[in-house]
Amino acid sequence: LTPAGEVFLNYAYEVISLTAAVKADMIAWSLRHASAVYGFVESAILHSSGLADMCHFIILVDAPVTLRIRRTIERAHTDAAQVQARITQQEAQFQSARADIRLNNDGTHTMEQLAEMAIHSLNSLGNP
Repeated sequence: LTPAGEVFLNYAYEVISLTAAVKADMIAWSLRHASAVYGFVESAILHSSGLADMCHFIILVDAPVTLRIRRTIERAHTDAAQVQARITQQEAQFQSARADIRLNNDGTHTMEQLAEMAIHSLNSLGNP
């Protein structure tokens, strides 16, 4: 293998190992909280990791691209070109992703209001 191939295989192994650990943790958490009405999982790789298959409903929280770029630059101290490249890479995944509820996090609502909207939407969907 080339060094790049070795890096890719190491990365793939780490992602698979991490995904297995997260799935195991999700199962353990759900068993400990079996009486909870809802359990929420935040994951940037929900669909590509297979974690979405463990979810009854999926909420996609999105924001306008310019706002996502600004927020990421402020949070990660990176530049706009790097953020835009990552967003472009993720866009195809988001466009085809299953989402039962879509929320717009454009700053017009507080996080508490977005959470209330999510719960209201989940209640209207009923039990899986």
